[in-house]
Amino acid sequence: GGTAFTTGANTLLRGDFYENLLIICSNARDLPQTVSASVVRADLGGTPPRGIDYKVLGRRGMMFSPTYSGTTYRFLVSYNSAYDDHDAWTAPVTTNSLNFGKYEGDVNILGGEYFKDHVMAFSENSVYPIYVTPNATQPLATQVALFSEKGGGPPNIHAVVAAGDRLFWISRNFDMKEMLPDGSVRSIGWAIQPFLRGLSDSRRIYTIGGYEPQYRMVWWAVSDGTDTQNNDAVGLHIDSGQFF
Repeated sequence: GGTAFTTGANTLLRGDFYENLLIICSNARDLPQTVSASVVRADLGGTPPRGIDYKVLGRRGMMFSPTYSGTTYRFLVSYNSAYDDHDAWTAPVTTNSLNFGKYEGDVNILGGEYFKDHVMAFSENSVYPIYVTPNATQPLATQVALFSEKGGGPPNIHAVVAAGDRLFWISRNFDMKEMLPDGSVRSIGWAIQPFLRGLSDSRRIYTIGGYEPQYRMVWWAVSDGTDTQNNDAVGLHIDSGQFF
């Protein structure tokens, strides 16, 4: 059931659980979907914005970089207008949203990842903490960027991996970044920078990462200079810092 997502190997999905539903969105900005416990797919109700990432914090669902009524708001994160109501989307680009354009003139929000009691919102250059407030009219708020470096953000949110109380991502400026438990960010990719510089520039936005917990390794699927698919992998052992 529901409206099918855009087909193709480069249509990447993100999702989170909310009210016993798996809510999924795509980087093609398709209509968000829900999957119930009986594995039935349906359109997300309530005229939702079409975000490229979805996360839940403080009993609210958030759509990152939403498209709404034909306009794309790359500097916003929209959230539900009521607690515990996945299809409540009243004023998602005015009242019930976080505006990251106030910190710098051209902010392109790529998505978010959990980090301790925050969701970290990633742009191409910065990382912003989102946290829960006790204010019912503004239940979510954001702080000044913890990290800012031209091109230091990920090419897409799929390149960000949570592992071992830290966040890791391959950045747009041919580096790899690690967010430490105290929220500081350091560069760790110098050892493999020739490899990172050799990746396909046009396919960096399709970088995909994940965590393998048994061996405590983060792996990314990437494309080298000639690939048209992600045929290569780069791994990081998070305890030793060794690359593979």
